[in-house]
Amino acid sequence: MYGILTTLQAGRGSQLTPVAAPIVLVPIRAPAQGEFGRITLDHPCHARYRDYLKRTVEEPFALFLPGI
Repeated sequence: MYGILTTLQAGRGSQLTPVAAPIVLVPIRAPAQGEFGRITLDHPCHARYRDYLKRTVEEPFALFLPGI
């Protein structure tokens, strides 16, 4: 499943800031196929996970509009 996760970050007083991030939910076939936590550039799963997120933001699963 591809999409975006959105929430409101509470600031001072009643100020709320919208926050969004792309999210991908893919099935894990075996424990060795998936990694959890922070995936850095040198991590073996980085390229595969990057491609999942790239698909999320480049195809119309989620639309991020520029701020004003």
